Amino acid sequence: MYTCSQCQAVSNSMRVCSRCKLNYYCCREHQVKHWPSHKVECEPKNKNQRLQNSITPVEGATHGGEENITDKIQNNPLDGATNSTENLSYDPRALKLISPPKRRQCDNDVALAASIDYGLRSKGYFVIDHFLEFNKINEVLKDIKDLEAVKSFNKGKLNGGVTGETKELKIVNETIRSDYIYWYEPMKEQCNGINQLINHMDGIINALNLRWVDSDSEITSRTKAMVAMYPSNTAGYINHVDNPNEDGRRLTMIVYLNANWNSETCGGNLRIFPSSEPNSYVDVEPELNRLLMFWSDRRNPHEVHPTRGDRDRYALTVWYFDKTERLMAKEKANKLNATETNQRGSAGQSEIEFTQESERLVGETTRIRNEISKRTDEAIAGLSKEEIDTFRDILEEVENPREVLSQLGIAKTIQDALLLKLSQIK
Repeated sequence: MYTCSQCQAVSNSMRVCSRCKLNYYCCREHQVKHWPSHKVECEPKNKNQRLQNSITPVEGATHGGEENITDKIQNNPLDGATNSTENLSYDPRALKLISPPKRRQCDNDVALAASIDYGLRSKGYFVIDHFLEFNKINEVLKDIKDLEAVKSFNKGKLNGGVTGETKELKIVNETIRSDYIYWYEPMKEQCNGINQLINHMDGIINALNLRWVDSDSEITSRTKAMVAMYPSNTAGYINHVDNPNEDGRRLTMIVYLNANWNSETCGGNLRIFPSSEPNSYVDVEPELNRLLMFWSDRRNPHEVHPTRGDRDRYALTVWYFDKTERLMAKEKANKLNATETNQRGSAGQSEIEFTQESERLVGETTRIRNEISKRTDEAIAGLSKEEIDTFRDILEEVENPREVLSQLGIAKTIQDALLLKLSQIK
């Protein structure tokens, strides 16, 4: 019998801290809550255990000899379901497949971005079918077959650690991750179908940028596209977080490439454990022409269940970088190892700016920002003395005035201007 270190519940089935092997937890949420106090005393018993426990699944890592920025930012044993290779398992609960809506022909990038924005804000993920037109997705499938014929797909790797002698180590462990991957760069390769697909993905991001124009978030770059194949009858990818260490990846965007897929017989579903729905999960079937997007950080732990039968499982994934977080991650990496970083010219993952679309929208983005600023000034200037006094009375004793203003439905830009106005009156 084991006792949960957080709630003191007793059970024969507990998850163990993968680093020290001393503390037990009844669920991941309790492990996360207990980590601030546990981390003071959590230490591997020896060097071999330190190496084993530093294995952290990292998406979009290590290609062409480059080093993922996550290698330089210290991980902790909460990343993923476990970092130990002992007692690996997938969530055994029954399938809970979702039925996504289908993209309508009239839905342009701007219209689709509105639906995506709502899904991300409310649930943390978004799924839609029929992302591309029929002839375009078939062209993508042809390109994938051509790539397999002429390119080498390499086994997906895990980071081996960041301490001393282990920080350069990349580990292949098929009990944790069993996919074969190829990194595709649109600017250098001439697969027309894949290039069009990535252009569509970039277009969605640019449309989201326009919706987020009054926020602090802006996406201007991405990784190369990762084409992944999970062979039939293999393990999948255990529970993990794409961006556990704030390396800049904000959105994970996946397009599935498997016609007539059935998770009941073929397995291979992606199971998300969204923080928006505690103690719950959703299964996304990797069906052809299905788009899945979710926040890349700790809000969406997920796992790829093993494939079954005689079919391989294909997907194309791109990670999009938040501009501010990416710059901060690079600065952190530079401080940890300035010499190595300078030799590479840039820290971390290969980063590609989709400049053509971004430059085309710079004027429109600037115009919208200016219009928002103008309307904000007009709104604040139009408040009467009584209205100003009312706001001041409401917010005077409030610990977090922005939270109150958000509950009143006041936009962030107006919040800033209103709080500035109130501070000047005081």
